[in-house]
Amino acid sequence: MKGVSSATDLIIENNPMYSLMVKSGIVNYTSLARKIKKQVESMTGKEVKLNTLVKYITSITPNLQEDYQINYLKRSNLNVEFRFSEREGNTVDPSNNDIFLVYKAADRFRYLVRNDPDGKLACIRITLPEDAKKAPGITLFVVEYLMMQQISIEKIYRFDLEIILVCGIDVANQVISSLSDLLFKSNA
Repeated sequence: MKGVSSATDLIIENNPMYSLMVKSGIVNYTSLARKIKKQVESMTGKEVKLNTLVKYITSITPNLQEDYQINYLKRSNLNVEFRFSEREGNTVDPSNNDIFLVYKAADRFRYLVRNDPDGKLACIRITLPEDAKKAPGITLFVVEYLMMQQISIEKIYRFDLEIILVCGIDVANQVISSLSDLLFKSNA
């Protein structure tokens, strides 16, 4: 049977996402504590209070070793556009400059259209540096980071050096704020 601190350390060290977030100083302590609470209780054989876990996680000193995901993201650009809508049809007009992204879904095309006065979607783009072209795991890292912040994204696309996140306008501010913390305030 392990103690709470030993069990927590083991869980964080063996999960690359948790470890990277704690090392980078961008972790949402309460969210992480909720995620690992059952594992800690299983390892210790006793009930653990959420506040105890939060307090212990906040006491972990971040390791300043750089990880490649954070390194690439810190050198990225972030921008957002509003008033997008998603449409579908049997054909797509290639001369329509407002069509932003097209993909085939079953027997129809689905596409994002910008500059729609009734559009309720935001498109957030992370443009990665050139040397991130073949780096694996960056998109997964961003997705897991946003999930830990309890932010819901409707669609995620990765094209070469761009990660495109589509979300409702109502959560775009929260996404931008969290991504700004990740890209510009992390300790790594």
